[in-house]
Amino acid sequence: MSLAQRFADLKSRADGWLNPVMVKELRQAVRGRFIVTVLSLSLLAQVVAVAGFMISGAIDNRNAALDPIGSVTFTTLFFVLFTATVFFVPLYSGIRMAIERSDTNVDLLFVTTIRPRTVILGKLMTTIALTALIFFASLPFLVFSYVLRGIDVLTIVFVLFIAFFAVCSAAVVALFLGCIPATKPFRFVLGLVFFGVSAMAYAGMAAMITSFIRSSTAMMFVTSDFWTAVISAIMVVAAIDAVLLVTTTVIITPPAANRALPIRLMMAIVWLVSFAIAARLTFRFRDASPILMWAMVQLLFITLVMCSAVGERERWGPRVARTIPENPLKRFVAFLFFSGAGGGTLWALLFYSLTIGAYELVLKTRPPSLISTERVISAQVLAEAAMCFVAYLLTAQLVRRKYLSQRVPARATWAIGLVVFLIVAVIPPLVLLSAYSGTPQLRAQYEAVTMLNPFPNFDGQTHFARLPVLMIWTLLVVTANAAWIAAQWRAFRRFNTADDDGELALQEGSAA
Repeated sequence: MSLAQRFADLKSRADGWLNPVMVKELRQAVRGRFIVTVLSLSLLAQVVAVAGFMISGAIDNRNAALDPIGSVTFTTLFFVLFTATVFFVPLYSGIRMAIERSDTNVDLLFVTTIRPRTVILGKLMTTIALTALIFFASLPFLVFSYVLRGIDVLTIVFVLFIAFFAVCSAAVVALFLGCIPATKPFRFVLGLVFFGVSAMAYAGMAAMITSFIRSSTAMMFVTSDFWTAVISAIMVVAAIDAVLLVTTTVIITPPAANRALPIRLMMAIVWLVSFAIAARLTFRFRDASPILMWAMVQLLFITLVMCSAVGERERWGPRVARTIPENPLKRFVAFLFFSGAGGGTLWALLFYSLTIGAYELVLKTRPPSLISTERVISAQVLAEAAMCFVAYLLTAQLVRRKYLSQRVPARATWAIGLVVFLIVAVIPPLVLLSAYSGTPQLRAQYEAVTMLNPFPNFDGQTHFARLPVLMIWTLLVVTANAAWIAAQWRAFRRFNTADDDGELALQEGSAA
């Protein structure tokens, strides 16, 4: 084969590797005016900023020892770039995703032969490419600040990497919000909330980066504590981004597909990786705050998974049933991770137990004297919170199946749990506070009425009957739903006979 033929073959393969969604998005972005306008305005603002320094006489040696002009110039130019990208690039990605998810265009996402993960990956790669384009176009101005002295190359590279990562993370959140199926007013409210949160995060990050630029030294980059903290923070944010990307992919996946598998698998991986990071930080800094924060965040994520699981399907169509393993052990593992209310409930119960056990294990591995005990919460408190979540959601499942199956769809089971929570755990404390505020009886009665609250807080005291009451309630609802879960396990079998085709097809239609 000649060199020209090899090159043509390589070019053909490279064309096949390109993401078609990315090619389409980049082509439209280049032809459109939005990105070109943002890039032009960003470069113009940086030119004006540099010219302003020159004209005002800021580039001199009068205050170089106190406030090096290089760091001042870099800070100004950097925030011009960062402001332009952190707001407009996520806005561009989120609006385009919302337009494609609108009622007039949503069918295109379901009739295309392109896989959902290819669509989301293409949009993410487009965001990364556009952000890199703006950053590289501004790089000559940022490098100019190094010539003025007062800032080193490592600081410039590190700050730009953090900013690039922050912009991409904000774009991931914007894609997720734009993909949520909702009405235009609700999406507008989501957009306002996202803009407000972005503004607050921008202010905090601006203060942190400014402080870092002023205090940065070359020795800082060779310390292990610095890189431990930075890598841990980056991995935590990356894990959240991964979960959001998987969730976004699931949202645009057809309902008849196995939508729960990628979410539960990703949550399991994130659980394991984040536990390793939190345990490492706890032992490294001798502080229980990282593992405590990990446990509380995991309980929240597991609860969200369970809120979704109790409203999932109870039967599987041929599309999912053909992938069920025949081996009993593999079948049980698949039951936990595949779409299905029973399997999702067992998955949540399993990870509730693993989270609380892992938290207790970390606290018991090292002597208490080596770990700061100022913010330590016992594993019993976390177990009580987990039992509250399980009790409310399984009570809602039981109520819906027994009394409201004809009126409330399965996907709204979480709403029943929320109503039960408001009636049992929120309204009584509010009534008590309004009736007994400022009286000596408030403390004892408040402990009693917050007995079924996941995280009661009254001077760190809880009612003595809280643990046995929650254990009994949880045991009762788990027992009452055991037959329901067992029936789903018996129905969870591989589709391999032609006789069941019609029945399973009907089941798939009802599930969808």
